[in-house]
Amino acid sequence: MNSVKLPITDSNASDFIHLIAPSFEKKEISLAVSKSELKNSSSSITCFIGEEDDETPIFASKFCCLREFSDDDAPPNLIDRPDGLSEMQPIELVRSITTIYHESEKQLREEIMKLRAECKEKSEKVSLTITYQYLKAYQLQLLLDEAHLEKIKLLNENIAKDIVIKQKLEQIDQMTASSLELNDLLKAQTIAIKYLQSDGNSSQLPASILNEQAMLNLINSKNVEIERLNQLLVENEENLKIERNKCRDMEEIIKVLNEQNIESDQILRDAQNEYRFQIDKLEKKIQSFVDRTEVNNI
Repeated sequence: MNSVKLPITDSNASDFIHLIAPSFEKKEISLAVSKSELKNSSSSITCFIGEEDDETPIFASKFCCLREFSDDDAPPNLIDRPDGLSEMQPIELVRSITTIYHESEKQLREEIMKLRAECKEKSEKVSLTITYQYLKAYQLQLLLDEAHLEKIKLLNENIAKDIVIKQKLEQIDQMTASSLELNDLLKAQTIAIKYLQSDGNSSQLPASILNEQAMLNLINSKNVEIERLNQLLVENEENLKIERNKCRDMEEIIKVLNEQNIESDQILRDAQNEYRFQIDKLEKKIQSFVDRTEVNNI
């Protein structure tokens, strides 16, 4: 710390201003001045100018202390006042330093307002990002719900088709069994008919034989129906295979949508964490400036 002792009089107050004025641009000075010291024209000032410390309040690291000197022990005037400079009273010196303090406080308030504006702007940007991610996640959720509904619909259709195919297979089995029985009966009746026709008495065939002939015609029609049902069964199996492929494709789509939904949730959580981090950082910075301003006011 450097120490300079100067006698303060009404005539050399302006010299003291020119001595300490260059330090006002980068450093602040705090004065402890009593009324009795200002009234005494033969006071002197000891000015201590120390290095700035970030942890000390503003105007606390540089200070000047006034003390009185008698005419016998007053130190010699170290600064010769240049000619042509206007004289400045000690009270005007205090006012000048007060003006510098208020200017510094004004600059600090402007910086705080600027930081608040930046904080608000960043908060709005993060809010827009979060809103966009929410909308994207909502759209993905809608697509996922639609895919689930489509999957359920296809499964229900496949179940219904399986039931129909099962019923058709049962009918085919029954018809096949009946066809075997009728074939055996047909063979016997055919032999009987040929025998009777060979005798020339076909017009006198009994009613049982005629009924069996009608049964034969029915068997032929049933065989045609069986062929048609077999063809329909093949077509239904092909359609079922196609529907199952569609169902598998839908499951793949649902899987992809689930993965995208998970990614969107992660992006949303990251954006929220970044938002909280930026807000906390800016609030701490603003609070530090506010605390420094309150200390300066005290």
